[in-house]
Amino acid sequence: MSLKALQAEHLARRTPITNTRAAAPRTALSSKSQDALGALKSLGSSFQLRGKSSAVLRTNVEVGKLKAAAKGDVRTPVERRVYVHLKYLDKVLPFFIDAQWSVGRTLDAVASKAGLVNENARTTDEGRRLHLLCQGIVLEPSQVVGKLVKSGDSILIFRGVRPVDV
Repeated sequence: MSLKALQAEHLARRTPITNTRAAAPRTALSSKSQDALGALKSLGSSFQLRGKSSAVLRTNVEVGKLKAAAKGDVRTPVERRVYVHLKYLDKVLPFFIDAQWSVGRTLDAVASKAGLVNENARTTDEGRRLHLLCQGIVLEPSQVVGKLVKSGDSILIFRGVRPVDV
């Protein structure tokens, strides 16, 4: 068979699709569906997320905004980035750090971004040393950041005498 004959046979086998609904009942169905839709909307407007899922959603939104504005070392692979709020001198800066960095390396990167001079390696004077504080815990320079800090946390950088953990 030729291609045209096959197409003609195919078209002949098609049955026309007819509308089984009449035009008059359609308006009644429409008003019923509108009533149902109105009831569903009123039910949905009173529904609010509560508990864990709401907190997780808020955190995800916050981290998403943080990712859009964060600055950091562009050589850090995206999958290893930890997005934080860096607080110093009454300023808050969105920042990302590498999860595999030590706290000392992170302190160097954060201090240079904040315009602070890190003299930790050159001085023994406790009043001139820089420290990082996260969730009330003073971070030790030898610790790994990825085990202590998660995306969305706030890190405080301060100079001076090391406080006892808050």
